Amino acid sequence: MNLESVGEIEFTLSCSEINFPDRRYRYNPQIKLYIKEQGDFTLYDQTEIFHGTKTPHFQQKFIIPFNTGVVMNLKFELLDSQSSEDQKFLGQTIITTEEILRTPNENKIVEIVNLTDKVCDLIMNWKKVSSPSKDLLLTIEGVNFKYQTPWFSKPDIKPFFQVGRFMSEDEFLCVYESNTLEEAKNPRWPAFRMKSSNLIKSNIKSPVKVKILYYENNLERLFGEVLITFDQVLNCTTSFPIYDKVKHKNIGSVRVKCQTLEKIACNKESASEEKLNVLIGIDFSDSQKRIEKAQSTHFKTSEDDLTQYQAGLNGLFNLLYNLNGSQGIPMYGFGGIKASSSSKSRKDNEIACFPLNGNSSDPKIQSLDGAIEAYNQNILNNLGGQSNLSEIIQKAISIAAYNQLQDSKEYVVLVLLTDGVIHDIENTLNSLIEAANVPLSVIMIGMGDGDFESFENLDSQLGLFETARRDYVSFIVYRDYEEDLNKLKNKLVQEIPEQILEYVETEPGLREESKEKIGKVPTYLKDNLYGGGREYIKARKLLDGYMKRLK
Repeated sequence: MNLESVGEIEFTLSCSEINFPDRRYRYNPQIKLYIKEQGDFTLYDQTEIFHGTKTPHFQQKFIIPFNTGVVMNLKFELLDSQSSEDQKFLGQTIITTEEILRTPNENKIVEIVNLTDKVCDLIMNWKKVSSPSKDLLLTIEGVNFKYQTPWFSKPDIKPFFQVGRFMSEDEFLCVYESNTLEEAKNPRWPAFRMKSSNLIKSNIKSPVKVKILYYENNLERLFGEVLITFDQVLNCTTSFPIYDKVKHKNIGSVRVKCQTLEKIACNKESASEEKLNVLIGIDFSDSQKRIEKAQSTHFKTSEDDLTQYQAGLNGLFNLLYNLNGSQGIPMYGFGGIKASSSSKSRKDNEIACFPLNGNSSDPKIQSLDGAIEAYNQNILNNLGGQSNLSEIIQKAISIAAYNQLQDSKEYVVLVLLTDGVIHDIENTLNSLIEAANVPLSVIMIGMGDGDFESFENLDSQLGLFETARRDYVSFIVYRDYEEDLNKLKNKLVQEIPEQILEYVETEPGLREESKEKIGKVPTYLKDNLYGGGREYIKARKLLDGYMKRLK
């Protein structure tokens, strides 16, 4: 059913005295509205049930989109509804939107008939709505779905979803059904367009049902469902947990994003002005095992071969360099350990985040050859600490926070190449949650043959936090794209602009009063935030002070 419109008709319904077949019986009248542009009539909306009356004046408001020159047929069915299962047909009438619009006054009266017998008059009190319903773009994705399948089987699972508009109590009308996807655990369906009048009635707090279903070896099954309201999701991304009603445990979550096309156009213009600032981090932790062991992602079979990190840099550095405006990229190692130190304590020797080129005042690397050379030097000197990601994420947050305080059009993208082992998982999660509030995206690329369970856990945990209200963290397994790196490049080129757009939509720029409250932020802070040591710690403390003024 095509509901693209140039305007809307809003109306309420009432009936003259209904000629019931059995006058001794207690009737509960209700009217259902069906719409047809082409093909068959489709249920569109319905009134409440009026109990024990012959002259109902229904309170339910109907909003019907119309398009000049397009005939839309409306069918009104009068029912006796003793319950949602026990409904008796009393009569019907069919008219068009054109007939309503040609009515000289705002009361359209038509006869409801059963075969040839008149049942009653249907009185339609109508008017044109001055502001037509909104054009919406909706995106729905699943996060860490846990299907109830036997451990010994690998079923073919293809998820899909339905969106239902509230009708009455437990009744929802399906207004959209997606296609199935091959991706079962973290499905992300294509965005779809819809009129707001097709999704909700006049009340923006009316519930909307998102039902997740799937085909398992061609058998349709219900995974779970969530109830949301239109005002919860309009112009933002919100996550909703799904629970197993029998075992009372979380089995995943659903992210729903709903935007008006008008706002999208405005935000795209703002997002196009953003300048990218790319940072790269490489994992040197002891989870990588020794360099000469074949299990290590730093291992190479011959002098002419590449380690997995070298291959990753070889495939991605030039793309990231171009995204960065053909400027040098700050590159860091994390999870390292000092090769020589007077301290015998392993903890004292660990370096959570260090510039790959050894230059704290200028960690930028200008070319792919320079990146490979810096990486090779650090394999020999700095391999073997704990895999702590929070420190490098905090560095990226600080740089992004500085940009936010300056109200600059600069967006930070942190790309982490890691084997997926995370020792400071709680601190990393807290850092990722904090990152939602600044202009920053974090892209974790898993290197090697691990199961990357930590990625899945982080993704699942992030989905439960309302503060992480936009899509700004990506988890990518490198081996899935190793045979065709162009697919990975295309994924990054597509996702990064989308994440920038989401940030622009959720975080408005600083107001003048906020700028006055913050005061002038020294420009030297930014250079110190890129570096390390005492100057970096001092810059972080100063930055925290400025951020507190903003709150």
